[in-house]
Amino acid sequence: MISPRLYTQLADRYGIAVIYNVAVLAGGEWKRLLRLETDRGLLVLSVSHPTTVVAGMDFEHDLLGYMSRLVSEVPAPLMGRDGTTYFLLDGRVATLFPFMPGTMANDELEAVRLETARMLARLHQAFLNHPAPLARPGICALCDLDWNYNQWWDWHEVSLLLSDTSEPQSAVRRFWEDGLPFTVDIMKRRSQIEREKETLSHWLKALTASGRSLLFAPTHGDYYARNLLMQGNRVSAVLDWDECRPDWLSFELARATLNLCSGDAGGLRQGKTIECFRAKANSFLRAYQDAGGPVPPGEFDLLVPFMRCVCLIDTIFAFAACLRGEEWNPAHAEYHLNNLITLENLEDVQLFD
Repeated sequence: MISPRLYTQLADRYGIAVIYNVAVLAGGEWKRLLRLETDRGLLVLSVSHPTTVVAGMDFEHDLLGYMSRLVSEVPAPLMGRDGTTYFLLDGRVATLFPFMPGTMANDELEAVRLETARMLARLHQAFLNHPAPLARPGICALCDLDWNYNQWWDWHEVSLLLSDTSEPQSAVRRFWEDGLPFTVDIMKRRSQIEREKETLSHWLKALTASGRSLLFAPTHGDYYARNLLMQGNRVSAVLDWDECRPDWLSFELARATLNLCSGDAGGLRQGKTIECFRAKANSFLRAYQDAGGPVPPGEFDLLVPFMRCVCLIDTIFAFAACLRGEEWNPAHAEYHLNNLITLENLEDVQLFD
């Protein structure tokens, strides 16, 4: 599991003389995570996804170093003997972290959800004082997203997935065949996807052009249960900062609220699940406010539209990832079909009414 070359790199960079045991850690869907038992204690080696832009790592690691000094639950990357905090391993970015104790957060438990809201408030408070640049190389803010062509997708290519099942390209066939039976229902929603793409992109363009003053600061970028560890009802670690970048804090609050309050059971459907989501979301947002979360109530009217953006962005991203050869199976297709159902049903959701 550890090649002789990697063993040498770890020894030369970090002074690790002995590695007693290596184990693969759960939660590394987008990268490889290895738990190392070494003579320097328990460590975690993170090997990034091949699409990770090296130029963005300085931003990420600078932010992690800053945040770890203010929020002890944020791990800082370990510095090598050469003064750098990452190295290249077969063309991929590799980083060594201290091992953080805890178990993955269960967002079905109210006490856990409320604690994650309070942790998000702490993070946002700290973010506001970080002198971050206005952009991170390789990951754009929502206000700068080009919905037709960006670092995540080419819409022309994605649209081929939703057209004709007889399309000869192997990636298109794989999308259809490996996602059955759910890709049939996704196809029925092609007009919804295209309509919502136009609607939400125009809404965002108008919001950006309006000059409305929204809190803009570094964000975690993917704040949800699988990136949070718990000890009891306390968050013990905030992990996986791969998507961190400057963005609207209200957009991150919307994403976190959706991710942590919607559950995994089939998306938000009409009736009981929507009412359950509203109750959970309102409690989550009140806990965030009570903990000093800086996003003001004056920005809360944007939360539901931002949630709808999250649903569509994540689904188009997944379609593009399938085109690139990433894993795609019925579970993925079902998840994104439910994402499209949630996108539709969020249109009529109101919070705090």
